[in-house]
Amino acid sequence: MGLTAGLLRNRILVLCLACLGVAACAGLATQDKAPQEVWERLARGEAQSLLVQFDAVASKSAALSALPAGEVEVLKDYAALPMMYLRFRSTKALQGLLAQPSVVRAYADRREAPMPGKPAQ
Repeated sequence: MGLTAGLLRNRILVLCLACLGVAACAGLATQDKAPQEVWERLARGEAQSLLVQFDAVASKSAALSALPAGEVEVLKDYAALPMMYLRFRSTKALQGLLAQPSVVRAYADRREAPMPGKPAQ
């Protein structure tokens, strides 16, 4: 009986560790869907404008409805494309959106940094 209890305890431990590993990988996948500099700027409190790619046009509104009010602003909705231009005010809002399976990736707005030798717009 003691061997069975020990074996059961080991299996539970392995299962718990596996669940922690899956959760950690899911977090990494979310972080990988946006450039590192975006995460760093949001962490400093700088709002970020991002072009977000979805897997389908129909999934855009459902993905946005799950986010906290006031944390994301729709700057442009490309009606015929599975993309939106969004402004994020927190890492929590970006994490919430990128954790959704319908979100493919978020791209940084490269227009915010002026080209060398050109004035900012």
